[in-house]
Amino acid sequence: SMDNMLELLLAGGMDIIRAMRLLVPPAWQNNPDMDPELRAFFDFNSMHMEPWDGPAGIVMSDGRFAACNLDRNGLRPARYVITKDKLITCASEVGIWDYQPDEVVEKGRVGPGELMVIDTRSGRIL
Repeated sequence: SMDNMLELLLAGGMDIIRAMRLLVPPAWQNNPDMDPELRAFFDFNSMHMEPWDGPAGIVMSDGRFAACNLDRNGLRPARYVITKDKLITCASEVGIWDYQPDEVVEKGRVGPGELMVIDTRSGRIL
């Protein structure tokens, strides 16, 4: 399963962001604007394993980073809300948390193949 493969990659010393990009890559093959080094990463890794294409919206944390990753087909919704007190919720539906409209700083969605990562130490969205 994907969680076992992720656990293996993390146990081998890979960071969670790189591991998730390896397991659930975006649709990179026909993207002419992609950075050549990033393209090389995806190209190299595609020779060793097939991507986990879902449909899946994956939410994870390793204690420092919290992330939401949507597979490249984007068949599952992944919506997020950020409030003034820096609470971030991410789920398939909006409204899973009881917040007032005036508390909302940002609303959005994680798009197909996108990975939203929050550094919980710095409080930044990467």
